[in-house]
Amino acid sequence: MGWWEEDFAAVGVDQRKRGKLFDEQLEAITSLWTQETTTIQGEHYQLDNMTLDPKPIQKPYPPIWIGGGVKSIERAARYGEYILSFWPSEDEARDMWVPRLTEAGEKWNRNPQLASFTFAYVAENDRDLEAQLPRLQQAVAFEDSDVDPMEITIIGSPQRCAERINTLAEAGVSHFVVEFQFHGLESVMFGMEQMETFAAEVAPLL
Repeated sequence: MGWWEEDFAAVGVDQRKRGKLFDEQLEAITSLWTQETTTIQGEHYQLDNMTLDPKPIQKPYPPIWIGGGVKSIERAARYGEYILSFWPSEDEARDMWVPRLTEAGEKWNRNPQLASFTFAYVAENDRDLEAQLPRLQQAVAFEDSDVDPMEITIIGSPQRCAERINTLAEAGVSHFVVEFQFHGLESVMFGMEQMETFAAEVAPLL
């Protein structure tokens, strides 16, 4: 759905209407994917007896991931298979996200799952970890400069990284979207080397 004011200003869209715009878009595309013809008279989009061919192979349609916070739970339950949130803690996942997703899913007869976006770094030792923390702090600062990267990211020894993932999975996080390049602050090669290290040293522990 987006949230940066500059993005909306650049194309002349009122940021305050983004929720309504997004819902109408989701209503339109899911209808086009599943109905022979679609007629929608919305505030922002109007379709009159429109068709879309070919239809998706996936039924009822390709998996939809909704990125957002707590306010997007209802939208994710209605249209999506997953809600992708920023680094929920195990307590937040277990006590807030999963129960609210379950409640909203029952309303729409769906089973939305919780996914987490976060950063990862597999450290060689404590000195290596300390050296990377300032850069990782920069990566997470776009959300909140007071956030401690040790608490919200997957970082540390292979054992610590695996424990963090397993703990969150047990709390209800079903998928992880993991970024190895520190939000573009590190090189592509750095990210690829970290992916290889993660695959070799962390994945076997999961």
